[in-house]
Amino acid sequence: MRILLLSAMAMIVSTAAQACTLSDGDIKSLAASPSHLTASEFATLTAARQKAVCDSRAFIAYVDTQKGVINELGPYSTKWVSPVENDRIVAASNAYLERLIRARGR
Repeated sequence: MRILLLSAMAMIVSTAAQACTLSDGDIKSLAASPSHLTASEFATLTAARQKAVCDSRAFIAYVDTQKGVINELGPYSTKWVSPVENDRIVAASNAYLERLIRARGR
C-alpha cells in the first residue's frame, strides 16, 4: 500500500512539473504580451505559472485553428497573449456566446 501511494505521489509531481514547449511564435507573442515574458523567464516560472502560460497559448492556438469559430471557452489570461491575440479571443468568445444565446431562443 505504501509503495502504491508513493508511486501515485511521484506521478502527480512529475505531471505537475511538465510544461509545454513554446514555439518561436509563442515566444514572439509573449514578448508582445503584457508580461513581456522571455523564454529564459518562462523556464524560471513555477509549474503552476508555466501551466497558465501553456493553457493561454493552447487556447489562442485553438481559436486560430478554428478560424475564430469556437465551440467552447478555454482558460486563458490576457497576461500571456498579445493584444492582437486577445482581440481574436474576445471576438471568437463573443460570437460563441451569441450562438449559445440564440440557440436558447432568447
